Amino acid sequence: MSPAASHRPADPLRPMLVSLTALIAEHDAMQEVLDSARDSDTPHAPLYLKPRADMVGRFELADGHHRVAAALRSGITVLPALVEDQPDDEPYQPPFFDFTAAASATATARR
Repeated sequence: MSPAASHRPADPLRPMLVSLTALIAEHDAMQEVLDSARDSDTPHAPLYLKPRADMVGRFELADGHHRVAAALRSGITVLPALVEDQPDDEPYQPPFFDFTAAASATATARR
């Protein structure tokens, strides 16, 4: 079980499809995952997200960093996710990873 899985609430989570550009992750952590090029241990599992109270329509990536990295590398821009109803009580702080730029760079490289 992943560390994030042990923090999941007992309440049902809201399933949705999410664009990678709606995600928020700490820059250094996400860049490290991308640089590692390690495959996900759970490639077909949905992402686990928490809404940002201060950024409407944006979600913190709580679990699924390697799945997102694999999606970026393959040009996939929308992934299934489970979203908590409540925001994180300790939200990520800037600098944030720029998913919009990463998705755009991947799309350009694939042409």
